[in-house]
Amino acid sequence: MYFSLRVTPCAFQCPWETALRIVKSILLHYDVDEECYITADEKTNKYGEACKRHFHFNFICEGKKDTIQKWIRKWYSDRDYVCRGNKSYCLTIYEEPDDLKRWLRYCMKEKYLGKLTKLPYTEAEIKEMEALAKDERSRSSSIHLKKREKLLNTETMFDKICKKLEKENLGTKREIFIFIAKYYVEEGKPVNYKTIEGYTYNWMLKKGLISYNEFYNKCS
Repeated sequence: MYFSLRVTPCAFQCPWETALRIVKSILLHYDVDEECYITADEKTNKYGEACKRHFHFNFICEGKKDTIQKWIRKWYSDRDYVCRGNKSYCLTIYEEPDDLKRWLRYCMKEKYLGKLTKLPYTEAEIKEMEALAKDERSRSSSIHLKKREKLLNTETMFDKICKKLEKENLGTKREIFIFIAKYYVEEGKPVNYKTIEGYTYNWMLKKGLISYNEFYNKCS
């Protein structure tokens, strides 16, 4: 089976070097494929922004997920650290990745730790994998930032619409829909029927102009 372990030491007040020792312990304790594992040190999130320092450890072995999870928690507990919950660690299991190289190079997107890594590839192949990983991270971060910006702009747009509607005395769906559509045109924004309809119902529900049951009946 293919395992991906993520540990965030600061989430359970564990020193970095102490927490990282779990990698060698897993290698010794379990029958891990000695020619195919990788460990990464990361300090940024999917947006490319600073986040809590954490490490990833991708490895292959025949162990059971529940057994390994319990062992990981016990390993830290024996050292007086309570490693529980998704904020502290996460162990994911796969039967087999669609693309083994891509699964491994996921740990190369920032900084992989050579002393805790063993890959069945040539030095040239590993360098190529690292370059691809960093390029993928750069492009994915850009995409995530644009999505977040779009979401924030959408929320801001609705806030503006609500402020405008507060000054009006509109009571029907038709009146509210047309008002919002006109506002979009005035702001030079693309007019999307579904978006405007969604904002219209949102406002009507917020103001009690339509009940949630009526809204459900219209949409079902």
